Amino acid sequence: MRAVLRLGVSYWGAATARLAPRPAPAAVRACALHAQQQARAAVPAVAAISAAAPLPPPPLTLTRFFSSSAGIDTATQKRLDEFQDLFVEARECIGDTVESTDSVYFDEDAEEAMAAVNVAVAAFDAIIADLDEATRGEVMRANGLKVEQLKGELEMALHPDH
Repeated sequence: MRAVLRLGVSYWGAATARLAPRPAPAAVRACALHAQQQARAAVPAVAAISAAAPLPPPPLTLTRFFSSSAGIDTATQKRLDEFQDLFVEARECIGDTVESTDSVYFDEDAEEAMAAVNVAVAAFDAIIADLDEATRGEVMRANGLKVEQLKGELEMALHPDH
């Protein structure tokens, strides 16, 4: 008896291959007809799924849309964006410090976190010092808590047992 290599697709979509006894010619024709019928039935189903599931919309390209205000000029807004980047970097350094608690890297990470927080706070203080009173109040309301958050998170990271 001669064997034939049967190719197929598993339930999960992986290609399968197995040796099977050579089928009778009528069985081969029936199998081929069945495969053709399945292929024809699958094509409209795939088209229906594609039509039913539209593509998601492209991502919005608005950057920091809600952080800009009418009373803040573009140069100040650019400096605030730079402060935001420093804020994010400082938080990442604080996170590294928290993760390295009780390890040999804690002191190094703590120094990096302190330096990053000091740079971010200094940048914010420089922005505040250059603003008029009305704009200073607006910027303080929008970003003042971020500075206090950095200081508090740094203190908690440096003294985790308190």
